Amino acid sequence: MSKNSGFGKKDGNYIYVEDSSVFLKGKNDCVYRGIGLLKNITENKYAQEKLKVSEEHILKYLQNFRGIGFELDNNFNLMLLHGAVEEITGHRNEEFLSGKIKLVQLVYPEDQINFLENRKKLNITPNSLTEQEYRILNRNGNIVWVFESIHVVHDINKANQFYQGFIQDVTEQKNCKGSY
Repeated sequence: MSKNSGFGKKDGNYIYVEDSSVFLKGKNDCVYRGIGLLKNITENKYAQEKLKVSEEHILKYLQNFRGIGFELDNNFNLMLLHGAVEEITGHRNEEFLSGKIKLVQLVYPEDQINFLENRKKLNITPNSLTEQEYRILNRNGNIVWVFESIHVVHDINKANQFYQGFIQDVTEQKNCKGSY
């Protein structure tokens, strides 16, 4: 049997322990001996609490982010998509995540060559970062200027690489530049 509990120490600090016990039973199912072990798990408990707080902060950031956060596998297939996807593209997250719509399909024809070249750079240059502006045609056929930043990320073992990035709508800034 195993359970977690906490203990107050003489110095006022508190520690968390994992209690593992075995009870030996004899005749008539009566316990005649108990063997137990207390393991200090305080550091693990604090690390879990910090991780939970960190995850909550990241989720709040993504919920308030006025752009699109994404993660791509090493073949540039979407693994994660969050944010103002529908507001910027006119398409729902599910359309992208299912593969029904791919971002490259929305990229304005004149911008596709540069878009694809930057993807190639990411693929062949370790630890690289690309930033670019390009136009997309949203679901309504309107041109939307976006700024995209993507960087190469490796998993903990450095065995696999994938890509993380974000897209922001910069149409308003682009339109204001032309009006000076």
